[in-house]
Amino acid sequence: MKYIPLLWLFMILSAKSIVNANASGYPVHDGEVVYDVANFAEGVDSLWNPSKGRYAPRFWTTDGPVYTYSPGNTGRVMARTAPSSQSCNYWDVFGDSGGKTGYTGYADMDYQLYIPTADKLFPWERWTANYQNWRGYSKVRIQWRARNSDPSKRVLLEVFVHSLADGGKWVQVSPLLDEAQNEMHADTFSLSGLTSAQLASISAIKFRVPNNYISPGAGEKCGLQRTFLYDIKLIGTCSTVPPAVIGDQKITSHFLGTVFHRRYGSYSASGFYDPSVKPAVFRIWFGGGIPEKPAGDNVWYVQAPSLDPAFLDKTDLKPVRCTVTPINLWVQQYKGVDQTWGDPSVVRIQTARNPHTYEYVMYVSAVADGTNWNQIYRLISKNGINWTIDPQSPVVKAKNGGVAGYGSGSPSVMILRGKWWMYYYSQSESEGPGVYLRKSADGVRWGDAIKTSDNVTSAVDVKYINALREFVAVSDVEAEGGGVYTLVSHDGVRWFGGAPPYLAEDQNAYLCHNPGFIGSDRGHGWKEMYVTYGASQEPFGPTEYYTRELEYSSWRIGAVK
Repeated sequence: MKYIPLLWLFMILSAKSIVNANASGYPVHDGEVVYDVANFAEGVDSLWNPSKGRYAPRFWTTDGPVYTYSPGNTGRVMARTAPSSQSCNYWDVFGDSGGKTGYTGYADMDYQLYIPTADKLFPWERWTANYQNWRGYSKVRIQWRARNSDPSKRVLLEVFVHSLADGGKWVQVSPLLDEAQNEMHADTFSLSGLTSAQLASISAIKFRVPNNYISPGAGEKCGLQRTFLYDIKLIGTCSTVPPAVIGDQKITSHFLGTVFHRRYGSYSASGFYDPSVKPAVFRIWFGGGIPEKPAGDNVWYVQAPSLDPAFLDKTDLKPVRCTVTPINLWVQQYKGVDQTWGDPSVVRIQTARNPHTYEYVMYVSAVADGTNWNQIYRLISKNGINWTIDPQSPVVKAKNGGVAGYGSGSPSVMILRGKWWMYYYSQSESEGPGVYLRKSADGVRWGDAIKTSDNVTSAVDVKYINALREFVAVSDVEAEGGGVYTLVSHDGVRWFGGAPPYLAEDQNAYLCHNPGFIGSDRGHGWKEMYVTYGASQEPFGPTEYYTRELEYSSWRIGAVK
């Protein structure tokens, strides 16, 4: 036997698997559904304008407040995104130009929840999602603070939502908020005053500042109220669906909301629970858009001590963009950044020379130089953020793009029984489109492709559950009205189950796709886990990419009684 396979086999067998060290997995929490509408982590959510590099799918409709009186000054929406503090957007409302005190009017800032120019930019697309569907949510919450030029004054704010129902109507959802300045406020408002039809077509949120208390401070000719908005969230009840029965196993699930919100879209996550550090953390890698160019594709990383909805409700996670070297192997570079790597699958192993250190191994879909279809590459990293392509050629090659030009990609990797197992979706294998399995002794050189059963028609994420001695997978139907579903297998090749039924997921999304379990560092799983997926808020089209949210559900499997 050659040296390299023996070395890798030693690494595989000697690694301390989190599955073995933590056989019971992690606690999976259900709770209120928390949907992150905005968190302003990526600067000012400016008016959508691709020609100026503005790609926020939700944004301020004007660059500054709209007044009902003549202000003594003007201002723009600004952002605060310092890493050491919470991100926010803020704006100034100035007092009356005539120097009047007391109420003479108000100023509005409208935050739009859809891309209104999409139907004009792309008239050949069927564009219907000019709103958000808030059915299933009972409350909206904002986190904000404000300050006044006069330190003795209080600050004011009112909140309205706009529905397209009944010809379009603004509905006030908050009372007049009369608060102490420079204090953080988390205010929750009931949506019970809106009808079901109104909730189904929410297009904008209005923030109104009456000028009652705005008066000049010392040495000022015109006072102002500066309002800082940190996040906007929807709160609903835990959503569930009837259990799915596959053979002698029953799958239950609950929709939990967003993991986080990003301006450029998020999907196709892979991650694991890591109790080797204290406190334990969830490590998640995902594919997401980039600011340099529309519809770019890079891998991002985020970690959290908990995925409990109650924790995420109070926390804005801040993803970090991964780096890759050398980038000149891949095409479609723009401003020095490669845009063609995504669909990460990550495992962690101990290094051969030092059993106390770890190395991350990632497999991704990427487009090789000189081609225009996906192939699968292997990358390694010491910290999970800075990655090196190793080897520099694809570990799963595709000779061509196949029937629709996709090639081979969307890998899902685990280490099991002394072997590396890789599942991937391909349109270029000789047996036709479908999901294939390859095995390897070292994670670099892979054996022949084995086609899985014909009922597996889209990319999968696969975990082996030791307690059941079963393979489980999540896959999706990528069509409007489609969603995420579960498959079960005894041998990892012949699969049972299919769609529907779907998991409990975002019923207001056009489709939920690219699902992934949060399992162990070796690609194993447990009888209860979280499942993540991309949820598209728009139909398929040129701007759908930006509306993808990384959402998640609880997932549990058990014997049918």
